[in-house]
Amino acid sequence: MNNSKNKIVCAIACRLDSSRLFGKPLQLVDNRTILELQIAQLKKCKLIDDIVLAISKEKGNEVFIEFAKKNNLKFIKGDENNVSARLRKAAKSVNANVIFRTTSEDPFKFWESFDKSIESHIENNADISYPKNLPEGTGFEIINLKSLDEVIKKGNRKDLEHVTPYIYKFPKKFKINVIQVPKNLRRPEIRLTIDNPEDLILVRQIMLKFNKNNSLPRLENIINLIDSNSELKKINKKFVSTNRKWL
Repeated sequence: MNNSKNKIVCAIACRLDSSRLFGKPLQLVDNRTILELQIAQLKKCKLIDDIVLAISKEKGNEVFIEFAKKNNLKFIKGDENNVSARLRKAAKSVNANVIFRTTSEDPFKFWESFDKSIESHIENNADISYPKNLPEGTGFEIINLKSLDEVIKKGNRKDLEHVTPYIYKFPKKFKINVIQVPKNLRRPEIRLTIDNPEDLILVRQIMLKFNKNNSLPRLENIINLIDSNSELKKINKKFVSTNRKWL
């Protein structure tokens, strides 16, 4: 694929409902919400053409529409459980053929690698690309729209909700591009996503250390901070996943 022939959208699936921590994307981590912090990182990427919020149409999620309007972001609405269809609708709304996928409850991304990762995806003519072995919640996926179409056409209900497992099940059918990351960032045992109150406590503690002029801390510095503080490691240790593959 030639980059000049591609339009890349970051599609972020948003919903309020959660069994463990309600309204995760809109929780404050400093003077910004999780979603605001993530979008600030995404705006550092030169190769992302648009950011679109893919919002659940269920009652109560109007707050994300208000958020989008306030922050001058595009948005679409769709089925809460069919996340794949929402992402596809987001891409179609801006005529994009490549989706840069992040999840709305992740405040820290390896944003320094966004542009190089997109370049790798295009240069390798991949169907899907993702960085391997990053701390949980700091990754992302780059998916061709035609591959997502295949998920929607042939995937089961669980595939439609979780989007990419169907693709990873068929490595001979889809070209999967694993993006290697620096050795010091290969720390899957560190959890930086938000799913439980303890996760939020950890992220707020981290931001207290970096909160200077609305800074965007680099992943390397976050890892160094956690490694130097044994108490931080303990906060959400019990929730660390042992069988995670990508995001």
